[in-house]
Amino acid sequence: MSEIPALVKVMTLAIFNRFQGSEESRFKDAFQATRSQLCKFLYLTKDSEKGPTDEIKLTAEGKKRNRLHESRRADLAKFDALYRKHLVVAEVE
Repeated sequence: MSEIPALVKVMTLAIFNRFQGSEESRFKDAFQATRSQLCKFLYLTKDSEKGPTDEIKLTAEGKKRNRLHESRRADLAKFDALYRKHLVVAEVE
């Protein structure tokens, strides 16, 4: 798994916790919504919105914001577990 920025992980979990439905659909929808919003806010490059996670790239402003989230170990670990459970398989297929 490529290293997904902490900013993306923490925001995905915040959105995930607000969505309803199955865990899988909530996670996938939250992950895509996060990528779209962070591109809109100019924290991610435009190419980061869609496609493989290898293409998620922070802008200069995104790198500043990302540093604020890097110490949130519990959230980062929870995201990694959900990612492995629901998205790694989808990227391989």
